[in-house]
Order: sequence, then C-alpha cells, then structure tokens
Amino acid sequence: MLKCLLVEPNYTSAYPNIALMKFSTKLKAEGKNVEYFKGKKPRSLDRVYDEIYITSLFTYYAEITVDTINYYKRSYPEAKIQVGGVLASMMPEYIEEQTGIRPHVGYLKELETLRPDYDLINKGTKWDEYSYVFTSRGCVNSCSFCAVPKVEPENWINPDWKNQVDFRRIKVAIQDNNLTSQPIEHFRDVMKFCKKWKLHVCIESGLDCRLFNLEHLKAIMGVNFLPRGLRFAFDGMYQDGHIQRVLDMCNGTGGIGKARLMVYVLYNYDDTPLEAEYRMREVIKHNGRPYPQRYTPLDKLEKTPIYVGKYWTEALTNEFRQFYHLPKWFTMRTFPEWLEITGKPELLEDYYRYPWSKP
Repeated sequence: MLKCLLVEPNYTSAYPNIALMKFSTKLKAEGKNVEYFKGKKPRSLDRVYDEIYITSLFTYYAEITVDTINYYKRSYPEAKIQVGGVLASMMPEYIEEQTGIRPHVGYLKELETLRPDYDLINKGTKWDEYSYVFTSRGCVNSCSFCAVPKVEPENWINPDWKNQVDFRRIKVAIQDNNLTSQPIEHFRDVMKFCKKWKLHVCIESGLDCRLFNLEHLKAIMGVNFLPRGLRFAFDGMYQDGHIQRVLDMCNGTGGIGKARLMVYVLYNYDDTPLEAEYRMREVIKHNGRPYPQRYTPLDKLEKTPIYVGKYWTEALTNEFRQFYHLPKWFTMRTFPEWLEITGKPELLEDYYRYPWSKP
C-alpha cells in the first residue's frame, strides 16, 4: 500500500485546509495510506512515504512554506513531492526557484466533486462543527487587491457541490468567492438546499452588493444564518450606495436582523483614513457589523513589517483595526473620538493629514 503524507506548513492559521482534506478523500479512495501533519514531521527510520503533498497559504508565509518544502525534500528524498495552494498559484516561479519543484497552479476540478475528509479536523474544535462547501469557483470581477482572478480565473459551477455536505454537521460554511455572480437559478438552488436540510449557514466570502437584488433577497429569506453569517463587502467607494441599499433590504423586507449581517471593509489600500472611517460608519448606520480587513499586497513575502498604505501609518492601521474589533466602543464612538479619548493626538494628526470628502 502506497504511503502518502499531507503537509500544512506550521503557519498561524487554525482554519481547516480544505484542499488537503479533499486530497485525503481522493487518496484513500485509491487505496493509499494517508497521514496528515502540520509542520515538519521528524524523520523516522521505520517510516517512508511514496508521495508528499504540501499546501501553501498567503504569500507573506513564503519563508516558512519554502523552508517546509525544502525540509521534506531533504528528509524524504525517496518521496514524490507535490506543492499547491495560494502562494504556489500566485508565485509559481518563486516556489520553483527556491525549492526546485514546479508547483501546481490553481485548483483541481477532480477534487471539487469530492467530500472533504472531515477526520482531518481536530475533534472538539469549533471547526469540527461545519461542512465546507464550494458550490462554485471564480468571480466575474478582476479586483486588483484580490488573488481570486489568478488562483481561480475560470467562473465555474460545481455540479456535485451537494456531495460535500456531511449531514452529521448542522453548520455549513459556503466558501464561494462570489456566489452572487452566478446565475440566479444556482443561487436559489443553494439557498433552497440550506432551507430544506435546516442548515445553519455562514457565507464566508462577502456577497457582491452591486449584484444583490430582490431575487437574491427572496432566495435568502428563511435561511438560518449564523451570527454574522450573511456577509457582504464594502471594498471601496465604487460600492457606496449599493451596500446601504442591500443592508436596508436585509434588515427590512428580508427580516435578517443586525446580528446576522457582517460587512468586510477593506482599508489601507488606496483609501484615506477618512474614507475608511466613512465606510465603517455607513455599515454601522445601516445595521451591519463592520469587519476591518487590512490590505496586504499579493506579492508580499514576509508578514512583518506590515504593509502601510500611502495615506496611512503603521500605528494608525493597527489602532483602526483594534478599534473596529471592539463593538462596545465602535457602536458608541467614532474612530477619531476614540483616539482623542485614549490620548493619541499624534495619531489624530495622521488621521486628518489627507483630507477627503464624499464624492
């Protein structure tokens, strides 16, 4: 029996690696012995592997990822090593230059039809409560701050997405990058399925507020969304007006409720602090929960120092993020008021340094 090792570099991410979980399903179905390890598995004289599959995540984890790949090349020279994932897809030349291995770019459709091997998730953790589902791949947008156009260039609906659900788990995390960009018939089918099986739903990626309309609203009515489980995005001023309309629809006719609505708000990209604050306050004003999503360049090869946008300072990006993780504060105070209360006049000066007025 061939022995296979699935490896996730020991970066700081507790979220399950769905690609490795699907590889596990595939390899076990082929009659292979499968092990999973996070980090560097010590070499043992009585343990050899025929195949090693190593995943990768964000580009700023490049150092630990390359180090992990090279470790397995040295420690298990007899094994066939395959590398994939986000970093590998974004920067395949870099991976090949650093490791001598040409990685796989993008995702594998043959894996998309498979149910993840949920045995790979640590039992008793919150992650073990969910099924993880991609009903589609790709996105119609080509946002310059997003990795999806390169990792998933094709807009594709998975015909077997329902097979990914493990009905022993009442919660489902829908992973699609832009479910609203798919035909409304597919959107309805996904929501109908969730209602039929009384699933507790979290849409992990933000729905596109510019595409969300009355038909989408009708489809989601009656879905049991988890707290902050219905998510949208307010990435820039080009979505101004749209996000307010959608939040009002969900809170009003949709009857979704504030507790279930969350909005990713991108900042530190090409925005000023005043613009970012405006977008945050608009989400709060229209009964959504804002989530500060700090921009990091797609080709950044180290986590520190953090990237600082041209209108920001490092201290300001950190304070902004901290403040908007404190709902008891941001529901009562604005960000500049908080800076004043906490005695940070130098950051107030940075905050107002670049004037901005709503177009």
